[in-house]
Amino acid sequence: MNEFRKILSESPVLRWMVLVLISITMFANYYFYDLLSPLKSLLQEKLLWSSSDYGFFMSSYSISNVFLLMAVIGGVILDRLGIRITGFMFTVFIMLFF
Repeated sequence: MNEFRKILSESPVLRWMVLVLISITMFANYYFYDLLSPLKSLLQEKLLWSSSDYGFFMSSYSISNVFLLMAVIGGVILDRLGIRITGFMFTVFIMLFF
């Protein structure tokens, strides 16, 4: 385990690859979230959504963070288990349920 940590921390190529991968992931998240804004009229026309339906759909991702305190619970899990185990668990969760 120490060998892997040593290799990863000493390799500039791997560090840049991780940085680029995370940057692309974050960019895609913001892009797809903002992408639905210009589609509001199309969603209202084709799917017969009201403005409140569209607003609920756009804000639904934050309901668990606000009302169920998932950001706090996730922070506690991250502090207890560490970034690698928590990141792996999150990746498996996303792959299984989405």
